[in-house]
Amino acid sequence: MASKEKIHLVDAGLKINSPYPPVLRTSREVDLIISLDFSEGDPFETVFSAKQYADELKLPFPPVKESVRKEKEHPQDCYVFEGRRPEEPTIMHSPLFNLRNCQGEEEIKKEREKYTTSSSTTMCLRSNTS
Repeated sequence: MASKEKIHLVDAGLKINSPYPPVLRTSREVDLIISLDFSEGDPFETVFSAKQYADELKLPFPPVKESVRKEKEHPQDCYVFEGRRPEEPTIMHSPLFNLRNCQGEEEIKKEREKYTTSSSTTMCLRSNTS
């Protein structure tokens, strides 16, 4: 790559705002997925989207209880969705804005608004050929 003047990168999270699709391929034989949610929205959206994606393609995915959605305004710092069978990965999911990092729901809301992810930027990387 260093010999190229330009390289083109694609965000692996393009499909569901998280790079689950390439990791969920059964040929990867993944045991553990560490899922970090840095979005200002629903901190469980990517997990549920990945679950739906896996279900549609009949890919192994651990159970994710719908009840965690009740915690979206005040999430814990870590959730473990454990695989039940050897082919199902275990997922450790950590929302950035959580009750450990923030002092309650109001601060979580403030931090989400302060550090939004909805604005997009374009990045051009050039290799240093000098």
